[in-house]
Amino acid sequence: ERNRGKGEAIKTLLHRAIELGADLIVTLDADGQHDPDEIPKLVAPILRGEADVVVGSRFITSVSAEMPRYRLFGTRVINWLVKRHARVEVKDIQSGFRAFTRNAAEVALKAEAKGYSIEQEQLTLIARAGLRIVEVPINVRYKGLKSSKKTPLLHGTELLAHLIRMIVEQRPLLMLGVPGTLILLAGITSTALLIYHFNTSRYFSIPLAIISVGAFTSGLLLVTTALTLYALTRLTERMKG
Repeated sequence: ERNRGKGEAIKTLLHRAIELGADLIVTLDADGQHDPDEIPKLVAPILRGEADVVVGSRFITSVSAEMPRYRLFGTRVINWLVKRHARVEVKDIQSGFRAFTRNAAEVALKAEAKGYSIEQEQLTLIARAGLRIVEVPINVRYKGLKSSKKTPLLHGTELLAHLIRMIVEQRPLLMLGVPGTLILLAGITSTALLIYHFNTSRYFSIPLAIISVGAFTSGLLLVTTALTLYALTRLTERMKG
């Protein structure tokens, strides 16, 4: 009844396709970038039993000359970050031209993203589930098509923010605990300096006091959050197991 974002649209599609008993599901962007005539090439690895998910990649052979430079740069940055931190070995993380087996679609439905970050979250979940992901080269058209309603900056910010959230949820002790511990130690050190200077000179430094309180409070909050997220993550994994 209303536009709830690309992520919700794809999840609605997958859910309905599974309800209808589909064994193989294909998604493609609705703006005309993808060529439906390439669907047979996309589904071929699944039909041969070689893959659970097939991604139509713009970067296997060569990049389309029509692709704007800013999109190329942003896409490659996101691809590198996802490959490095989520262990997803796919060259074109953001491609919406995909084929899923029923099992892979059920895993992809667990994605929580409502916007454009749905693609990277789906592949992360599928990779963690141990399913096979294969890429095939595709052609993509950009000229003469209506662009996204979001500006490139907003689009990139959304993808990056979602990626950071996934990394923090997956590695809370590293991403929050380590910085929090360092900040907490800085707060303790500055507090010790504050007390030392006051004892030796009877001068109470307001700026140093503010730094001490801020660092101690921030560090303690980060460490507490990291431990809480870590405990919740382990509990969730045990419940799923």
